[in-house]
Amino acid sequence: MFSIRDGYGIVQLKESGYKLGVITGSKAKDIQERVRVLGMDYFSEGSTNKTPGFERILNESGLRPEEIAYMGDDDFDIPILREVGFAATVPDAMDNVLENVHYVSVRPGGNGAVREVCELILKYGAFSKGQA
Repeated sequence: MFSIRDGYGIVQLKESGYKLGVITGSKAKDIQERVRVLGMDYFSEGSTNKTPGFERILNESGLRPEEIAYMGDDDFDIPILREVGFAATVPDAMDNVLENVHYVSVRPGGNGAVREVCELILKYGAFSKGQA
């Protein structure tokens, strides 16, 4: 499920100069289309082992893990959540995930949670422009 609100948060970050990406275990046409429409800078799909996709973003962007914000909700997100500078999740994430993040959104996944995190980054300047 995709939220228009989430999409607009992504657009706001991109317009502010941030680079954005999606690392998903799924391989689905609707996700591929959403990534294309939103103009994501990085996209990795089709494996619950998200580390190779994350490492590719690090290599291509030249960023360090602590310069990246990441949002995930399942156990296979934990290795990345533990590495990044700002780790976020949704309220109904797996318990192991909740224990490994800096921020838990008020809104649920698919209903504005991504937008909430985008607004935090824009409001508090969690990361410099040009960072993922």
